[in-house]
Amino acid sequence: MSIIKPNFKRWEHNPIMVGATELAWCSGGIRNPGAIWDGEKVRMLFTANVTEGGPMRIGYADSSDGFNFDFRSEPVLAPSDSDCFFDRTGIDDPRITKLDDWYYITCASPAPIADYKSDPAKNEKPPWLLGFRRVGLVRTKDWLNFERLGPITNPIIADSNVVLFPEKINGKYAMLHRPTHSIPWIVTGFHYPAAMFVAYTDDLLDWGWNHDWDNLACNYRTITFDMMGDDHLLIRPEYDWERIKVGASGVPIATDEGWLVIYHACSADYKYRVGVMLLDRDDPSKVLSRSPEPIFEPTAEYETAGRFPYCVFPCANVVIGDEIFMYYGACDEKCAVATIPLKELLDYALALK
Repeated sequence: MSIIKPNFKRWEHNPIMVGATELAWCSGGIRNPGAIWDGEKVRMLFTANVTEGGPMRIGYADSSDGFNFDFRSEPVLAPSDSDCFFDRTGIDDPRITKLDDWYYITCASPAPIADYKSDPAKNEKPPWLLGFRRVGLVRTKDWLNFERLGPITNPIIADSNVVLFPEKINGKYAMLHRPTHSIPWIVTGFHYPAAMFVAYTDDLLDWGWNHDWDNLACNYRTITFDMMGDDHLLIRPEYDWERIKVGASGVPIATDEGWLVIYHACSADYKYRVGVMLLDRDDPSKVLSRSPEPIFEPTAEYETAGRFPYCVFPCANVVIGDEIFMYYGACDEKCAVATIPLKELLDYALALK
């Protein structure tokens, strides 16, 4: 018996938040929105910049219906003004998780191109020690005051797509993330094949990474994932549509049958698509099912034509009532939303077991 593919419904007025680009600091485009439903409003954080290639900032918007957003005129998070802090060159791709009374936000930060230079002959440290693509943690209670807590990913391994689980698992905090050995978009042939990992910790700010980088050779190919603390390989690329990389999208959705996880993947022709998997509720390192084909892919014009064509990049899958609102970046320059009944997506994942 064939399994019916899930049917996401794009909002007929996509892309959303077009008016935000009228703001001077958003004129370079808005993308990759993280979001959460607090019972009254969808609280959204989105990435924007003034010009293409300029430093990324994060803005705030909210909505009572999940479609029509009001946005603030100024960014709520900007690059650090400290030359030595890891997010001094930009801050982007937020994901939002509620834990206790706080909203925790994971944000990625790229290093300037000059930081990629290192000379092993001179025993220089790996370039990502200077700020290369790490993920930091921010928290807020009121969406007015945002507290930077600092970086939470390994200082010697590039990392991104960090998503916190919305509850402790066996007494520990848990995250999904995508560490790579090298600069993945420059030396693709050498980086670990874009795998997704799950990690655990007792302390949100200390994930047990090995910090003994002074004794580490600078050739990135000598770095191994033995340095990754309480970390477990979750999935690696298996299908053609995942060939370059796989990474977590929104926060895992808790169900009685397991954790429903929406993820993105990049193919060899650099098209971004979306998949789903179901993880064991008590042990998320166990994959119960996984979609062999994409469940959502770029087909609309705003997803196929733009700065980075054929790209859909979700950072949020918000559950409102019985519906999932998947918020995603399109072509690296717009924000959009598509919906699907939670039961429909869960039934699909269960049928794959």
